[in-house]
Amino acid sequence: MLVIGTVGFDDEHGYENEESHPSGSTFLFACVAQWNIMGRMKHLPIIAAIALGGAIGAVARWAISMGVHKASGSMMFPLGTLVVNLVGCMAIGFCYIYFQQRGTPPTTRGFISIGFIGALTTFSTYTIESLDLVEKGLYSYAFFNVIGSVVLGLAAAIIGILLGKLVSGA
Repeated sequence: MLVIGTVGFDDEHGYENEESHPSGSTFLFACVAQWNIMGRMKHLPIIAAIALGGAIGAVARWAISMGVHKASGSMMFPLGTLVVNLVGCMAIGFCYIYFQQRGTPPTTRGFISIGFIGALTTFSTYTIESLDLVEKGLYSYAFFNVIGSVVLGLAAAIIGILLGKLVSGA
């Protein structure tokens, strides 16, 4: 029996009783219990790999973005975010094929694809920066950022897939 917060959970049979059924603020606790993370810890290596990859990817995102902004000399257009998104799209396209062909272990896939690339790519940042450009009246920059990220991102993912096939022999 595992008790998290106010929710009783038996990892073999589900919720202990009607009172432990998820509702309101206890729902999150029930989800954590249902994952069985605390019970058997079987997902801990993957979770740790994703977390570590995410930490490294987030720092890489910041470093690449700042480096591109500094090199371009433009602080008006979010070029660093665009570059990071394109690199991330290509990387995820490559990994998608490469990992499939090589039978890459889940921990490695989690570290690279979910953790590192997930934290590296910044579509949430891209969205808010695009809206900020619109708010500032910089419509052509906003348009290029939106279209560039989507169209060039798709192109970068296709290139990544092609490179993945080439490298993995698919």
